[in-house]
Amino acid sequence: MATEDSLEEGAPESGDEQTDDPEMANPDDLDFSQYQPPVDTGHKEVQDNGDKGNEVFDEMEADKLPQHTEHDLHLELMEGSRPLQGPLYLKGPKEMAELRNLNEITIKNQVPMPLIEEQLFLLRKAKIYTKLDLQVAYNLIHIVKGDEWRTAFSTQLGLYKYLVMPFGLVNVPAHFQSFINNIF
Repeated sequence: MATEDSLEEGAPESGDEQTDDPEMANPDDLDFSQYQPPVDTGHKEVQDNGDKGNEVFDEMEADKLPQHTEHDLHLELMEGSRPLQGPLYLKGPKEMAELRNLNEITIKNQVPMPLIEEQLFLLRKAKIYTKLDLQVAYNLIHIVKGDEWRTAFSTQLGLYKYLVMPFGLVNVPAHFQSFINNIF
């Protein structure tokens, strides 16, 4: 409680102090009707570069497959085996068994997957974090030339083969992880 000597006439007691500082004032008491944002005098006009940069956003170019690189997926099957030619859409246990059979004759890639606990430990003192959408990157990794036939599947319209890394093959997650480890 304040003493009589410390109180000025009309001044509030401690705890009810008023201030001219807008950050400390009650937001309901502020009057924003006279507020005008600061004028930026260093603003420059955006120049029209015409068609410059259109090659980056060209839809025809975006639909093309990228060039083959050293990171292409190599499908290595066990000696004396051949891939089963199954339907495009898996429908039941029989078709699932065929995919399991293909994965059984594939030589496994022994790249270790990162442990979540280890990755969180490595990130504990990081100052910058990012989130990348890698779904598109996943489907832009080619299959090595000459190995495409191993991914063949049949439809009513004929026989097709993957040119890029598909989902569902046994070595694909490990190959993609080694690719990410290599580029980062």
